[in-house]
Amino acid sequence: MDHCLVILAGDFIGLTSRSNAWSLLKAFVQNAYDDPKVYQLNVALFDMAFEPYDPITTAAHVLHDPLFGNPVKDILMWYSIGDCLVSNITTELVARTMGIESVKAPWQLAPRLGAFDSGVVVFDDHPTPLPPDTNEPPPTDNGTHSGINSKPAALRMVESFLLSPQKATEGCLVGGSPAPCDCATGACD
Repeated sequence: MDHCLVILAGDFIGLTSRSNAWSLLKAFVQNAYDDPKVYQLNVALFDMAFEPYDPITTAAHVLHDPLFGNPVKDILMWYSIGDCLVSNITTELVARTMGIESVKAPWQLAPRLGAFDSGVVVFDDHPTPLPPDTNEPPPTDNGTHSGINSKPAALRMVESFLLSPQKATEGCLVGGSPAPCDCATGACD
């Protein structure tokens, strides 16, 4: 069994248009075309060209029914509410397609406490500003994408997953007991 750690997203067409990283390129690409429809068509073609490499293409085969003789993987995914670089909906889409279990219930991912072979953990560090809920990239990066990786709870989860007992476990604690990863409660410390 292979162990993988990921902050994963798929559905590049949704990821591209909602990422703060795209906002740095968007004006340059838009200004290259006089007709806004040509810009939109080119973005769609770009996304189609990357479809074979898009994680959503093979997500259903990571935990079950692996492709081409690859072993089934154990996956520990996490993300933070309000990530400006990787939109939450694209991460949740991949997790749901994989059939991975969650410690929180966004987008119909069934939550479950305990240790399991694979899991997705949702952190809420209450970043500001939150990304827009439209199909536009956020104007600024709120720092949550990389900031969540330095939280002690995330490091505890990585240690447990890679070393012992090699399971996805709750790393967020309040008063020494497992808790949702709401960083405002101190659970991420």
